[in-house]
Amino acid sequence: MRLIFTSLLYACALLHARAQELCDLEPFLERSVDGLPPCKTCFFPTYPHINNINVSDYKPMDMSHQWFFFHGDSTLRQYWGEFFSFIHKTQAMGYAELKHHSRHECPDQPRNPYVPPPYDGTPCYLNEKTCSTFYNDTGMGKAINITYDWKHLIYEDYDRWLYNGWMKEKSGPDILFVSPGLHDCYHDPDQFEHHARNLRHLVEHLARLPQTVVYVDMNPTTWGANKRKTLKCVFYVNAAGHALAKEFGMLMFSRQTMIVSGDQKAEDGTFPMHQADEIVATEIRYMLAWLGCILEHRRAGTLTA
Repeated sequence: MRLIFTSLLYACALLHARAQELCDLEPFLERSVDGLPPCKTCFFPTYPHINNINVSDYKPMDMSHQWFFFHGDSTLRQYWGEFFSFIHKTQAMGYAELKHHSRHECPDQPRNPYVPPPYDGTPCYLNEKTCSTFYNDTGMGKAINITYDWKHLIYEDYDRWLYNGWMKEKSGPDILFVSPGLHDCYHDPDQFEHHARNLRHLVEHLARLPQTVVYVDMNPTTWGANKRKTLKCVFYVNAAGHALAKEFGMLMFSRQTMIVSGDQKAEDGTFPMHQADEIVATEIRYMLAWLGCILEHRRAGTLTA
């Protein structure tokens, strides 16, 4: 009996030692409100507590031999650009340069072009490109593939074709960053309930993918096409995304809570469609610190949804 007890103590000590070796996930966990259980797979980076997270305490991810795929609109394109600077430890391209590069130097997507409604002449079809780059060596690892792929609406034929192809062929990226994008709310903000239903279809499909999926919610934007107000739509759809993240145990990074709690507005008091490059760079640093830590816990079996 004494031998069994000693063995149990030894096993518990090993587990405790192993837990001590893991990164501290606690600073990234959601601060639950109104007695609701927190989302343990989500990062709601709110101020002021985000300023107390020292990202230098977190070991950088080894990105070697991985394919990173950014699927979203121009707001996620900014993440793609800052990701380059992160892995190379260099200055990122600015928003305008990224836009020009993706529109003029990347190949077209295999899709039917987006046709805007009669009241909205926004030439969104110009963005329908796929940009891919391979690096033999970077500051964050070797043999890294990086792709940015335009995603226009919350859930559309192109998404289904792309994701189903990965599932059928057992191929595709290792880590998928996907954002529903602003365009549903930008073009048609009054149909927010319809957009939220489409978001459920998207998340249900994402949940079936073998990839590690990181869902990035919409950044708040005050104005849409023809100066229509979009914030109600954005907040409604993002609330649906937060609930779906809890329901499906989805890895989710919330831009909304970071931007709103940081009061990151333009000079006229409105939320711009595109945050300043330095703000996006900060978001990327925190997101990758959180992601590296949460994947470490997942591998160790200590992460529970």
